[in-house]
Amino acid sequence: MKYQNVKQKSATPFVSQSPLNLLQQDICLPAAILKHRALQHNLQWMQAFANRHGVQLAPHGKTSMTPWLFQQQLAAGAWGITVATPYQAQVAVEAGAKKLILANQLVGKANMALIASLLSQGVELYVCIDHADNATTLSAFFSGGKPALTRTFGARYAGGALRLPHNRRSHRLGTAYRHLTGA
Repeated sequence: MKYQNVKQKSATPFVSQSPLNLLQQDICLPAAILKHRALQHNLQWMQAFANRHGVQLAPHGKTSMTPWLFQQQLAAGAWGITVATPYQAQVAVEAGAKKLILANQLVGKANMALIASLLSQGVELYVCIDHADNATTLSAFFSGGKPALTRTFGARYAGGALRLPHNRRSHRLGTAYRHLTGA
């Protein structure tokens, strides 16, 4: 088997001098087959759309988990990559991403340590915080000499203010969010 990286278990079309052959099982299965021309068209179309509307793209990398595709998206002008887990964040950074959105809450010390390692490499990371306990845990972990989380976000609207449903849980989250020290 030929892999771009055994850890990532994804093949790239430019891995070796000889072309990879799906029918010869040169790559990990299951595999998606992409038409290069169609992919380039879609990348260019989506970036042009984003530019016309004044938005930045952070395509979701979870679906493909293909570093080569991350590189193509970034080269086409994507602002960063959206991932679901710290491991996926590590793969995206290894593929060249410097800006990430972690679409799920960051929980667990091992995951936080992995994110701290990425932050120490200069990665800009946005995380989702939707519970006061998570805000408190992140604040405690990322204070005391560890690199601070680059950015955090809750629910926001265009004016930039935190907007949550009016209930006790939301009030506790808003209060915790405002008082984060390490995050």
